Parts: sequence; structure tokens; C-alpha cells
Amino acid sequence: MRPVTSTKQPPSTPSSTTPQLPKSTSSTVFAACARRLTGGKSLDDFFGAVRNCGVNIQQDPAVRRWVDAVIAHLRKSLDEAGYARRKAAQKSDKLRKEWSELLDKDSDKGREWKEDIAALKREASEFPTAIEQDEEFRAVRRAQTKLGEDLENGT
Repeated sequence: MRPVTSTKQPPSTPSSTTPQLPKSTSSTVFAACARRLTGGKSLDDFFGAVRNCGVNIQQDPAVRRWVDAVIAHLRKSLDEAGYARRKAAQKSDKLRKEWSELLDKDSDKGREWKEDIAALKREASEFPTAIEQDEEFRAVRRAQTKLGEDLENGT
């Protein structure tokens, strides 16, 4: 049996002026932009850490239950009128407490998860630092500051 291939393009919406890129192309473009912004830092380690966290979510029942509860809470907050005022604060407190338990270094609960989350945080924290060190980015930031000052002073 031959795989079915389609040459049809998805229908474009009238308000859309930018063609939608395939995921592989858009992720490549995103990676290239991030690499340029960070002075050549690769996203491979970051995506590897994200992938490890995803595996933990799938394999650790405690982590999976927590993630499912967070997603359900977010959906209710967005879908049900008044939910955010009625129950969201209580549910948010419960989810925060469970998150703390999952990250508690003295607990065996979610042990691999803790290590992978720490690696993800470490990788994610390197990007703002690398971006701040980029000279072109600094020049843009100085220009924005100067523009703001000029607008404030009316010059």
C-alpha cells in the first residue's frame, strides 16, 4: 500500500495575510531566530530538556495527574463563567501545594521530574543572559530607551 499524499493547501482565512508554514519549517525558523538572538546558542539542549519533562509527564503517574489537573483547571477557568471567582483560588492553592510536593527535594515523589525540571530551568535561564549579551540587541534596547525619553520630553 502506498502512503496517501495530498497536495491540497489548507484553506486560508480571509483575515490571514501570512501563509501558514509547516511545523518543521516554523520550528526551524524559530530555532534560527533564537540562535541569532543568543549569539549562536543552540536550542538542542533546551528542547532535549523539554522532551525529558514530557517523558516524565507520560511515565510518572503523580506528575501526570498534576498536569491533567492543571489543564482541567485552566480549561474551566476559561470556559465556565464565574469559575475563576468561585473556585479558582482554592484550586490554585491546591495545585501550588502539589507542585511544591513534586519539587520537594526530600521526597521521592517525582524524583526524575525534579531533576529534569531543574535542567529545563537551567537551560531556559541561559537564553535571557545570552540575549542581554548580544551587542545588536543592546543597541536596539538603547534606541528604544532613547525613543521613550524623546517622546516623554516632546523632542
